Amino acid sequence: MEKDTQQEISQLSNEHNSKAESVLVVGANSQIGSALIKQLRKESYTVFGTTRNIEKKDKNLLYFDLSEPNLNIDFFKFECVIICAAITNIAECESQPEKCEKINLTNTIALIEKCVLSKCFVIFLSSNAVFDGKKPFYRHTEAANPITKYGEFKLNVEKYIQDLSQNDACILRLTKVITDSTPFIQNWKAAAENRNEIQAFSNRLISPIEIEDVINSIKLLIERRQSGIFQLGGREEISFYEYAKKLFSSDPSMLGKIISTPTAESTTAKYNSLATFLPHSKSSYSFEGSDLIVSSLLRNVSRGKYIDVGANHPTIQNNTNYFYQKGWRGLAIDGNDEFEILWKRSRPLDVFLTELVSDSTKEVEFSIYPDDTLSSMDSSSIQRYESRYTKDEIITRRATTTTLEKLKNKYFQEQEIHLLSIDIEGEDLNCLVGANLKLWKPGVIVIETKNLSLYKIFGNEIVEYLTSFGYRLIAKTPLDAFFIYPQKPYLRWIPKSIIC
Repeated sequence: MEKDTQQEISQLSNEHNSKAESVLVVGANSQIGSALIKQLRKESYTVFGTTRNIEKKDKNLLYFDLSEPNLNIDFFKFECVIICAAITNIAECESQPEKCEKINLTNTIALIEKCVLSKCFVIFLSSNAVFDGKKPFYRHTEAANPITKYGEFKLNVEKYIQDLSQNDACILRLTKVITDSTPFIQNWKAAAENRNEIQAFSNRLISPIEIEDVINSIKLLIERRQSGIFQLGGREEISFYEYAKKLFSSDPSMLGKIISTPTAESTTAKYNSLATFLPHSKSSYSFEGSDLIVSSLLRNVSRGKYIDVGANHPTIQNNTNYFYQKGWRGLAIDGNDEFEILWKRSRPLDVFLTELVSDSTKEVEFSIYPDDTLSSMDSSSIQRYESRYTKDEIITRRATTTTLEKLKNKYFQEQEIHLLSIDIEGEDLNCLVGANLKLWKPGVIVIETKNLSLYKIFGNEIVEYLTSFGYRLIAKTPLDAFFIYPQKPYLRWIPKSIIC
């Protein structure tokens, strides 16, 4: 990692390490586990570890073997459990799949289940092997497609964690972690000490990360207790040969002894890099920071549901992507089918629908404007926008609308919707009318209200409509208005004095 990234992660982890934590590291003898325990004990953590060697167990080192796990351990005394233990040898997973599946998948899930029931927050260390390696720097939102048994086992544990209903666990995917005990590093350094040649693959790639960055990232996850998928990868992806030259760059006499050695073609992935994504970002994806306002309002909801009407692009100027990154899931609706492929690529765990939403089922004229970010079925909006473009630049089609009530009943039935975001250029009120809010009430509604004045709020038809159902206007940006339904238990923290 680059120096500024290292400093940022370290600074943030130190800022949040303000109280003692009781932590269990499963796999204390692993490269990551041993380094993590050593560092956490230097700080204000109470740290326990596990070992497969029963002779080495003591009051801080518990006997635990994933091949035959002892789930009678009192996990209630741990606030956080970090799972570092696994069979990481890809060839062994291929040659002994039943044995490795039992350890890496079946018993790992049993351990996580026990931890969750014991109210522990679980951090599961996963791998770039959940991807097929056909391209570099996979994002955490992209669909996984492993090509090895090891990757399959990791992905299936990830799926189990993602299906948990509470904010109980998170996933940290890692690329190649470098420590002093990394086998190929030890071999290279031993060769250098004896002034021997160093054999390094020229056609196998590595995206190295330092153990210090891994530890600081895990500390952030311990403190934040935020569910979701996170990734830590190196800033570059280079061959082992190039990495060896960097490692010994301060010893010119050794550079000539580094021998470029090709390896035979294998079934392992070509690329091994990940795009780093950690939970220290407070960046907004919305046009006016609306997602951060909603995040404050819904601070007591860990993994909620949303409906995004007029969803447009999945990440750019979007009100729900912030929540998707935090493990929320929902329904995205837009009349422009050009966005469907982007949603499937960037947010595959959401449902994207190409639909027009209004107050009833009816035939309308729908117009899409050149930059694809603007579309409308509202006649007055269409008339206004047509002056900006030539007729040849506008795509116009006839379409049939549906209602939000129908879509909610089809995809969510009785499930709670915590956030409803509406931005459909003039049809926003009609969308609310077709929602039938008498039957269900989203906790927070964000809706575009360009002409709403804070000095004349009760003259606004959207304000009057929503307040008739018990909603209260809680915030306003130049374009959006934020309404809450105060009766929701997760919104009762908001002082009554500001909403009455």
